[in-house]
Amino acid sequence: MELKHFFIKRRLATVGINIAKIKFKKYFEDRQDFR
Repeated sequence: MELKHFFIKRRLATVGINIAKIKFKKYFEDRQDFR
């Protein structure tokens, strides 16, 4: 069992989710500005 790889993958997944949240939030805020 290679725990190091598991933790690296989990960290990358967490970072990816955080980036997606930020991008979605920015996109949503930009959409609200058009109203």
